[in-house]
Amino acid sequence: MTLDQLGNLGEFISGLAVVVTLVYLAIQIRHNTRAVRSSMHHAMIDSTLRIAESLSDNADVARIVLRADEDYDNLTQEELIRFEAYGERVFSNFESVFYSYRNSMIEEDLWESWESSYLADIKRKSMRRYWQDERPQHLYDFTQFIDQFYRAQASRNAEK
Repeated sequence: MTLDQLGNLGEFISGLAVVVTLVYLAIQIRHNTRAVRSSMHHAMIDSTLRIAESLSDNADVARIVLRADEDYDNLTQEELIRFEAYGERVFSNFESVFYSYRNSMIEEDLWESWESSYLADIKRKSMRRYWQDERPQHLYDFTQFIDQFYRAQASRNAEK
Protein backbone atom coordinates (compact mmCIF):
# COMPACT_ATOMS: atom_id res chain seq x y z
CA MET A 1 0.00 0.00 0.00
CA THR A 2 1.40 3.38 -0.98
CA LEU A 3 1.60 6.44 1.19
CA ASP A 4 -1.19 8.09 -0.84
CA GLN A 5 -3.44 5.08 -0.32
CA LEU A 6 -2.76 5.11 3.43
CA GLY A 7 -3.55 8.84 3.49
CA ASN A 8 -6.84 8.26 1.65
CA LEU A 9 -7.72 5.39 4.01
CA GLY A 10 -6.99 7.65 6.99
CA GLU A 11 -9.23 10.38 5.59
CA PHE A 12 -12.01 7.86 4.97
CA ILE A 13 -11.77 6.49 8.53
CA SER A 14 -11.64 10.03 9.91
CA GLY A 15 -14.75 11.02 7.92
CA LEU A 16 -16.57 7.90 9.07
CA ALA A 17 -15.69 8.69 12.69
CA VAL A 18 -17.13 12.19 12.27
CA VAL A 19 -20.39 10.78 10.87
CA VAL A 20 -20.69 8.25 13.71
CA THR A 21 -20.01 11.00 16.26
CA LEU A 22 -22.67 13.27 14.71
CA VAL A 23 -25.26 10.48 14.75
CA TYR A 24 -24.44 9.74 18.39
CA LEU A 25 -24.75 13.44 19.31
CA ALA A 26 -28.08 13.74 17.47
CA ILE A 27 -29.45 10.79 19.44
CA GLN A 28 -28.21 12.28 22.72
CA ILE A 29 -29.74 15.68 21.92
CA ARG A 30 -33.07 14.04 21.10
CA HIS A 31 -33.04 12.16 24.42
CA ASN A 32 -32.07 15.31 26.29
CA THR A 33 -34.84 17.32 24.60
CA ARG A 34 -37.41 14.71 25.63
CA ALA A 35 -36.12 14.76 29.20
CA VAL A 36 -36.27 18.57 29.34
CA ARG A 37 -39.80 18.63 27.91
CA SER A 38 -40.93 15.98 30.36
CA SER A 39 -39.41 17.90 33.24
CA MET A 40 -41.08 21.12 32.08
CA HIS A 41 -44.45 19.41 31.84
CA HIS A 42 -44.04 18.01 35.33
CA ALA A 43 -43.14 21.47 36.64
CA MET A 44 -46.21 22.99 34.94
CA ILE A 45 -48.45 20.36 36.49
CA ASP A 46 -46.86 20.91 39.89
CA SER A 47 -47.33 24.69 39.78
CA THR A 48 -50.94 24.32 38.60
CA LEU A 49 -51.67 21.87 41.39
CA ARG A 50 -50.26 24.34 43.93
CA ILE A 51 -52.73 26.95 42.68
CA ALA A 52 -55.59 24.47 42.97
CA GLU A 53 -54.42 23.48 46.45
CA SER A 54 -54.41 27.12 47.51
CA LEU A 55 -58.16 27.06 46.88
CA SER A 56 -59.03 23.56 48.00
CA ASP A 57 -56.90 23.57 51.15
CA ASN A 58 -57.63 27.12 52.24
CA ALA A 59 -61.27 28.08 52.60
CA ASP A 60 -60.33 31.73 53.16
CA VAL A 61 -58.64 32.01 49.76
CA ALA A 62 -61.53 30.23 48.05
CA ARG A 63 -63.97 32.60 49.75
CA ILE A 64 -61.92 35.62 48.67
CA VAL A 65 -61.82 34.46 45.04
CA LEU A 66 -65.60 34.02 45.05
CA ARG A 67 -66.11 37.36 46.80
CA ALA A 68 -63.84 39.10 44.28
CA ASP A 69 -66.16 37.93 41.50
CA GLU A 70 -69.14 39.38 43.31
CA ASP A 71 -67.74 42.64 44.71
CA TYR A 72 -64.12 43.31 43.74
CA ASP A 73 -64.23 46.99 44.69
CA ASN A 74 -65.24 46.25 48.27
CA LEU A 75 -62.57 43.70 49.14
CA THR A 76 -60.72 44.55 52.33
CA GLN A 77 -57.01 45.34 52.03
CA GLU A 78 -56.15 41.86 53.29
CA GLU A 79 -58.56 40.22 50.85
CA LEU A 80 -57.22 42.29 47.98
CA ILE A 81 -53.62 41.35 48.77
CA ARG A 82 -54.52 37.68 48.96
CA PHE A 83 -56.55 37.82 45.77
CA GLU A 84 -53.75 39.64 43.96
CA ALA A 85 -51.31 36.95 45.07
CA TYR A 86 -53.67 34.31 43.71
CA GLY A 87 -54.10 36.23 40.43
CA GLU A 88 -50.36 36.66 40.05
CA ARG A 89 -49.80 32.93 40.47
CA VAL A 90 -52.40 32.14 37.81
CA PHE A 91 -51.16 34.67 35.26
CA SER A 92 -47.46 33.96 35.90
CA ASN A 93 -47.98 30.24 35.45
CA PHE A 94 -49.98 30.86 32.28
CA GLU A 95 -47.23 33.16 31.01
CA SER A 96 -44.65 30.44 31.65
CA VAL A 97 -46.68 27.91 29.66
CA PHE A 98 -47.23 30.50 26.91
CA TYR A 99 -43.51 31.14 26.52
CA SER A 100 -42.68 27.45 26.68
CA TYR A 101 -45.05 26.91 23.78
CA ARG A 102 -43.80 29.93 21.84
CA ASN A 103 -40.24 28.63 22.20
CA SER A 104 -41.25 25.14 21.00
CA MET A 105 -40.62 23.54 24.38
CA ILE A 106 -44.09 22.00 24.57
CA GLU A 107 -46.09 20.38 21.81
CA GLU A 108 -49.27 21.76 20.26
CA ASP A 109 -51.62 19.32 22.02
CA LEU A 110 -50.16 20.14 25.44
CA TRP A 111 -50.42 23.85 24.70
CA GLU A 112 -54.05 23.51 23.68
CA SER A 113 -54.84 21.69 26.90
CA TRP A 114 -53.04 24.23 29.10
CA GLU A 115 -54.44 27.17 27.15
CA SER A 116 -57.99 25.87 27.53
CA SER A 117 -57.52 25.33 31.25
CA TYR A 118 -56.02 28.75 31.96
CA LEU A 119 -58.45 30.63 29.71
CA ALA A 120 -61.34 29.03 31.57
CA ASP A 121 -59.85 30.29 34.84
CA ILE A 122 -59.18 33.84 33.67
CA LYS A 123 -62.69 34.29 32.27
CA ARG A 124 -63.80 35.23 35.78
CA LYS A 125 -64.76 38.88 36.21
CA SER A 126 -62.32 39.22 39.06
CA MET A 127 -59.44 37.87 37.01
CA ARG A 128 -60.18 40.32 34.21
CA ARG A 129 -60.23 43.14 36.73
CA TYR A 130 -56.97 41.92 38.24
CA TRP A 131 -55.45 41.84 34.73
CA GLN A 132 -56.44 45.45 34.06
CA ASP A 133 -54.54 46.54 37.16
CA GLU A 134 -51.53 44.24 36.92
CA ARG A 135 -50.88 43.63 33.19
CA PRO A 136 -47.79 45.91 33.04
CA GLN A 137 -45.94 43.31 35.14
CA HIS A 138 -46.03 40.84 32.26
CA LEU A 139 -44.09 40.54 29.05
CA TYR A 140 -45.37 42.22 25.89
CA ASP A 141 -46.25 39.15 23.79
CA PHE A 142 -48.18 37.63 26.67
CA THR A 143 -50.08 40.84 27.38
CA GLN A 144 -51.05 41.03 23.70
CA PHE A 145 -52.26 37.44 23.79
CA ILE A 146 -54.36 37.98 26.96
CA ASP A 147 -55.72 41.33 25.74
CA GLN A 148 -56.80 39.66 22.49
CA PHE A 149 -58.55 36.94 24.48
CA TYR A 150 -60.43 39.52 26.56
CA ARG A 151 -61.41 41.51 23.43
CA ALA A 152 -62.75 38.34 21.79
CA GLN A 153 -64.61 37.43 24.98
CA ALA A 154 -66.19 40.90 25.15
CA SER A 155 -67.19 40.65 21.51
CA ARG A 156 -68.86 37.26 22.08
CA ASN A 157 -70.69 38.62 25.12
CA ALA A 158 -71.92 41.64 23.13
CA GLU A 159 -73.34 39.34 20.45
CA LYS A 160 -75.49 37.47 22.99
